[in-house]
Amino acid sequence: MNPEITPNLLRLSGWLAAGFLFLNFLTCWVMPWAKKCRDLICKAEGVEEQQKPLCYYHKILVWPAIIFSLIHIILSIIF
Repeated sequence: MNPEITPNLLRLSGWLAAGFLFLNFLTCWVMPWAKKCRDLICKAEGVEEQQKPLCYYHKILVWPAIIFSLIHIILSIIF
């Protein structure tokens, strides 16, 4: 592979993996069960579960996060 492209490819795969992991954890944080766990930790009473709009995107963002993370790890090992 061209030595000029390799660092850019590694950097791009790292940024994509980081972006999708951030979005994945962001959508995980707004899940109803995450709010319930946060409230239980804070000892709050009367926790109600409600669906939030970002919860729908969690299952969509999981696979790109995994795939780009694996691509970045494999490229880091190879190069």
